[in-house]
Amino acid sequence: MVLIVVVASGMFVGYKFVLPKLIHAPVPGSVLWRFRTGDAINSSPTVVDSIVYIGSDDGYIYALHANDGTLAWRFRTGDLVESPPTVINGIVYFGSFDGYFYALNASDGALDWKSPAGGRVYGKPTVVNDVVYIGTVEGDFYALHASNGSLMWRFRTSFETDGYVDSISTDSYSSVVDGVVYFGLAIGSFDGYVYALNASNGTLIWRFQTGPTALEGGLTVAQNVVYIGSGDGYVYALHAADGSLAWKYATIAPIAGVPAVASSVVYLGSVEYSVFALHANDGSLYWKTQASYTIAGSPTVVSGIVYIGSEDHYVYALHANDGVLAWKSPTGAAIDSSPTVVNNIVYIGSEDHYIYALHA
Repeated sequence: MVLIVVVASGMFVGYKFVLPKLIHAPVPGSVLWRFRTGDAINSSPTVVDSIVYIGSDDGYIYALHANDGTLAWRFRTGDLVESPPTVINGIVYFGSFDGYFYALNASDGALDWKSPAGGRVYGKPTVVNDVVYIGTVEGDFYALHASNGSLMWRFRTSFETDGYVDSISTDSYSSVVDGVVYFGLAIGSFDGYVYALNASNGTLIWRFQTGPTALEGGLTVAQNVVYIGSGDGYVYALHAADGSLAWKYATIAPIAGVPAVASSVVYLGSVEYSVFALHANDGSLYWKTQASYTIAGSPTVVSGIVYIGSEDHYVYALHANDGVLAWKSPTGAAIDSSPTVVNNIVYIGSEDHYIYALHA
């Protein structure tokens, strides 16, 4: 309550009491807005300059105003867009299942260029030093000039075993650190490899074979270590310099997402319904929290909270130090999308066709 002294013509008149307007803090996990697309969303959002960019299985990539979810623009491709976009210097880079890499003007969605990929594109592009690095489901990994999409180099990830050639699916995410591009693969023979290539010319530096099943997720490079989960149920930590094994941790079930590394802890989900936190230095268990169904997406760690979606239809917020639930918020279907958190808002897609903005 505020006390105001009322004075008229220099004379005291009296007092006026004014009740302040109450401002309620938003409830964590509550919906700020949601936007419906024409099909399931398995892409993950990128937020740049108050615009949310995300693809949909309806073949469009969408640009939405982050504050209210209204449409800024959309661009149609020829097939599913599950490739999470990368936005750099006013250009949106992504791929489509129609067999093309795309670059759009971020302000209006106008096509800057598109380049044939020779196969379906699922992973998120990495853009470093005006080069776009991205792979295809059919087995090629590309470096393209960011200005026009022309080919810089291509690395074919097929190899010969037992007298025949197995195709390899580069459907996971890549990282470029100190002139080396790292990416993981799933291959036809279900042998999983992690590759390190020279970023300037695509020559092989090393490769590391995980267990006898395909890699299903992507990788993260932090403090000269490559962290990746595999379909064999292990989390691997590899020395970035030579690909030698630092440690591995058994989760029992396949890992489909990209690990997040924060404050010397590795966070990731498993199809065995669990979220794991491992000590980055030795892979020992920090904590483990159970969800009620498969976790195929990747976690995001912001301000001491781990955000992750699950195929049980919920978005989870867990305390990063112990895995205790802070809140969870329902959607209408399974979530394979990975969250992006900007300005205390969690952006994520769901297979119910909606993009959600939730209060963190």
